Amino acid sequence: MNAREINFFDPELARDPYPGYEALQREAPALWSDQLYGWVITRHEDCAALLRDRRMSSARMPRLFAMLYGQTPIDPASVTYEHHTKTLLFADPPEHTRLRATMARAFTPRALAAYREPIARAIARIADDFAATGQGDAQTGFARPVAGAVIAEIMGVPAADRPQVSAWTAAAIGFLRGAAGGPELLAAVEQALRDFLAYVEGLIAERRRQPREDLISFLVEAHEQERLSDWELSNQTVQLIAAGQFTIDETIGMSILTLLEHPDSLARLRQDPGLWENAVEECVRYTTPAQAIHRIVGEPVELHGETLRAGDLVYLFLGAANSDPRVFPAPRRFDIDRAEANRHLGFAVGPHFCLGASLARIELQLALRTFFERLPGVRLAGTPEPLPAGLFARALRSLPLAW
Repeated sequence: MNAREINFFDPELARDPYPGYEALQREAPALWSDQLYGWVITRHEDCAALLRDRRMSSARMPRLFAMLYGQTPIDPASVTYEHHTKTLLFADPPEHTRLRATMARAFTPRALAAYREPIARAIARIADDFAATGQGDAQTGFARPVAGAVIAEIMGVPAADRPQVSAWTAAAIGFLRGAAGGPELLAAVEQALRDFLAYVEGLIAERRRQPREDLISFLVEAHEQERLSDWELSNQTVQLIAAGQFTIDETIGMSILTLLEHPDSLARLRQDPGLWENAVEECVRYTTPAQAIHRIVGEPVELHGETLRAGDLVYLFLGAANSDPRVFPAPRRFDIDRAEANRHLGFAVGPHFCLGASLARIELQLALRTFFERLPGVRLAGTPEPLPAGLFARALRSLPLAW
């Protein structure tokens, strides 16, 4: 495969990108793509370095809006624009530093330890309900409900409201992935975000009257100490709820499939639960549902004889980085004993290292272990259907199983 002739929109590349990644790493580790209007970076060392590089900007939503919806301009005064351009995920210092410092204390391993038992109970309940059916779709019947229930439990979202909250989250995620649609889609997203924010404002008002042991109450306290404005309080709450479901449900689904495809590894995990911690790191590395993330060059960067100019869009292919043989020997071998598994970039590195990484690790370990304990005879009952997200995400729309 010639790296410089790769068609980034080829369905076959999306189905199996790893030969293409290998060619890019070998022949063109910093490649300008006219198709993507940006630089394609695939080596682990380079992706990690650029994630840490202060010359790279995360304030990239206006550029992504133009790419996804160039024929349908988004009103800068809209809630959609305001929400997506003023969140922790798409902020640079000093705003990013301030927002992250406000929320980071709630996501330390020590702080999250208090939620471990409630998380375990929620996962067990979902696993038992799923197991009682005898067959079903593990993506929609287990992975998605687990991700939604866990973040809702921590945030303090009432159980009765969770299906609607999941629907609002899905609207925002579909938007960011460039789901098909023009003005109609944008109008639906705008309404969903307005409704979501109004709902969250109601929860915030309740916590002001009666604080609880949940993350919304923590954010309200931060607001009262003037570390967050009213808009930031509502907006960051919405982002945390959405981010807690986005990708984690995909990682659970892809990990279940991967373990079913590697029965020897699964048998060892059933026999020795102490292996789950490293196995989860290998699952994140091997599957990498978020295959690529974006940055904007703030100041010129020299890389492999190329100049990344100020204003250029950069695609950091984490899926490629996590399969770089320079870091991970035999990278497409799934190995739950892999010593370097935790060097993956699935949670990124640098200033934007995933705030919820500790929570994700707890959730993945509990979800996968509980799933396979409750379903000892689980097997594939059909062909898994991938999510049509192109090259930028590897996830499942459905995972049919029986037991």
